[in-house]
Amino acid sequence: MHIADFKVELNLAFEMLDLDLLHHYLGIQFKQCNGGTSLCQTKYIEALLHRFGREDCKPIVTPMETGLHLSIHDAARDYFDATLSRLLVASFMYAL
Repeated sequence: MHIADFKVELNLAFEMLDLDLLHHYLGIQFKQCNGGTSLCQTKYIEALLHRFGREDCKPIVTPMETGLHLSIHDAARDYFDATLSRLLVASFMYAL
């Protein structure tokens, strides 16, 4: 069955629109190439960086200072918003 025939059958069963090639869905960009389709989340990540005020961050391989020793007493010195931290981590995990 060809794609055009498949679309006709789907249209008989469901109300639908053919909007041509997919370009953007759920924060994912789709790029059609000769060899297939590539997925990219650049816009989603840029929007997250803007949302959390981190537009000037530099990309690094290790997301934490190497050799840093954390202590529960460190959190008491500086204000730490655990809810915001969880939201940030969960948002970026979606990009993985």
